[in-house]
Amino acid sequence: MSNRSPTLPARTRGLYLIISALLLILLYLGGNAVLKDDKREEIPLSEERILELRKTYPVYNDYGPLTDMMHPSFQKIVSLSTSYVVGEIIDQVEDASTSFMAEPGTPEYRVQQKSSKDGIVEPTIQHYKQYEIKVLRYLAGERTKDSIIVRLNAADVGYYPNLTPGLQLILPLGKGKGKHEGVFFTSKAGMFYIVDQKYVLSVMDILPSYQDYQGQPINVVIQEINRIKKGT
Repeated sequence: MSNRSPTLPARTRGLYLIISALLLILLYLGGNAVLKDDKREEIPLSEERILELRKTYPVYNDYGPLTDMMHPSFQKIVSLSTSYVVGEIIDQVEDASTSFMAEPGTPEYRVQQKSSKDGIVEPTIQHYKQYEIKVLRYLAGERTKDSIIVRLNAADVGYYPNLTPGLQLILPLGKGKGKHEGVFFTSKAGMFYIVDQKYVLSVMDILPSYQDYQGQPINVVIQEINRIKKGT
């Protein structure tokens, strides 16, 4: 009795070849469809949608009267930041305050002298609003804990987005030192709202470096942050 496998008829072999070719064509077309879908996801938001979203996510270009600050570019903020994360506001927590006594002869000391009573120079008291933020995604720089506290100068309230629970942002972080050990500061320059789940709107739009990312997919901004950080 022979152990040889039976040979398929030529007609059957032809059918198998045709079926195999059809499967390859379907796989090719399916792959192209996926690629096209990915490209569609990279299309920015329309101007109409951006204007609609701005009613909920407004621009904050101005600073408070006590803040003397130029408008830094997005690239500058990324370079200076300690870390960059995607975060979600959990809640506002207890306010904080610190005291600061300037060294005699410094500009800061002269400011304290002007506000002194009866010639007695007293420390300057700084008040801060504090927010608990859940880190949804680490982006660049030093790694942080999964939950962090961010301080905002109380004088800047109203000049920053309303940090209500559930708000998601891409935000730069600066690590606190000295009396601010263990907490972080942030900047609205280089900060982005996350909208429609996968797009961004910049909190500031006064410079072209922010306008470039209006309504862009979130990955476009993340890639740029990583590119800049790698170059610093």
